[in-house]
Amino acid sequence: MKILIVDDDASIAFLLSEILKIWGHDVSTLNSPLEAVEQLQKDNTYDIVFTDFVMDDMTGKDLIDEVKKTQPELHFVITTALPKEKVIGDTGIEHILEKPFKMDNVKQILEKLPL
Repeated sequence: MKILIVDDDASIAFLLSEILKIWGHDVSTLNSPLEAVEQLQKDNTYDIVFTDFVMDDMTGKDLIDEVKKTQPELHFVITTALPKEKVIGDTGIEHILEKPFKMDNVKQILEKLPL
């Protein structure tokens, strides 16, 4: 699968990308949600976007809302250290990867996605 990771914490983006690459996925990372919106407008071949929920330029929800306007079929996973219930309530997104995460948590999320 082709996966984009968006997280303003480069170490989190790197860790998640390395986990996904071990399993053979084609992974790109960006540290800015604004750059992610731009990238996703240029390239609509991604299968999944993992995005942090709290970032400086825009929230993960804002990123999702913006991208869904042109790519409603794209799958999103929110990564966050906030309580899962709060994020689900604020976004409606059910696929949440709680920080800190382990490889098994990432695998469980991928297995739940309807791909």
